[in-house]
Amino acid sequence: MDLTKALKASLDSIKSLSSQRASAIAFLAQARQKHTQAAARELAAKLGTTLAKTPWTPQPQIDDRRASLRDFQAILNRLPRHAPGFQEWYSHTPNAQAYDKSQARIEQMLADLEVLEHSSEEHAKYTSARRDLAALKAQLEEAAVLPTEQRIHVRCGPPFSKTKTVKVFYTCTPRKPPSEIKPDDPAPPKTQIATVVCPSSLSVTTGLSYTGLEERDFQFIGSLEPGEEGEDPMLVQKVGTKESSDEQVSPVILGHTRFWTSRGRNLGLHASLGPILDFDNNEVKLGFATGVSLSLRDNWFLTLGLALGRETELDGDFELGSPKVGDLETPPTTSKWAETWFVGFSYKINQ
Repeated sequence: MDLTKALKASLDSIKSLSSQRASAIAFLAQARQKHTQAAARELAAKLGTTLAKTPWTPQPQIDDRRASLRDFQAILNRLPRHAPGFQEWYSHTPNAQAYDKSQARIEQMLADLEVLEHSSEEHAKYTSARRDLAALKAQLEEAAVLPTEQRIHVRCGPPFSKTKTVKVFYTCTPRKPPSEIKPDDPAPPKTQIATVVCPSSLSVTTGLSYTGLEERDFQFIGSLEPGEEGEDPMLVQKVGTKESSDEQVSPVILGHTRFWTSRGRNLGLHASLGPILDFDNNEVKLGFATGVSLSLRDNWFLTLGLALGRETELDGDFELGSPKVGDLETPPTTSKWAETWFVGFSYKINQ
């Protein structure tokens, strides 16, 4: 029975576990910086081997050895009283030294067995060291499969939301073993690694619109009419157009709310609505435009949609070529709402 060897192996287990734990903690700090996943797997395997090769003496074996030592001690204690010739044998100095040394050795071995007891302080240290090392092994196995990059998706909010700034922090939490975690431990430090500015999804732009609204400026225009036979031609005032166009280019003010943006915010899609201002002979005609806009870098906007505006038409029975009646200075006209296509190009004016 080699009790000394068993005791030494069990105590060495504590040293080995503590050493491997220190190596694992140091490696974890390095692994987080260099993403050495292969090395993490290798060290996790080594820790598994260490846990398998550092057993503690089972309690039944300890009990058996204690019983054997007690029996042997009882035999030695009976020798002075029951063994014939013991006193003469013990009177020789070498024999006495051997007997006393055996008794002392038994007492020492019984004391060693107390250290090996599963209720002892040393066994508690051993159990704690194994638990800590198993936790570190789990962390290494986790680090071995972590991605080499981490993407964080930041939601900028719904339409019509205000400008929002999102700060991204990195929290470095010490991976302490359970036995070292205390309620009064300070909070882990935070390091700001990014600031995401989500601009307001509401934009206001001003620019030019190009629409299919017709523009007519009706006036009485002099026209030579052939006279009766033998007479000179006559100047007759008839309804005509001084200016005429099938399209209009007008200033426009648009409000946009973003519902999609590309990564990097280079492109965006917006729902758009706003007034069209048509300046006509010192008169401002108000129209409206609505559509979908494509933004470039959230500054320039190209809008396609529908326009609703007023078009001028001749009133009553008048039509192009109708002669002037009475003392009218301008042909009678009326304004009506018309719907047509719309193209807008504008620039953002709000922050």
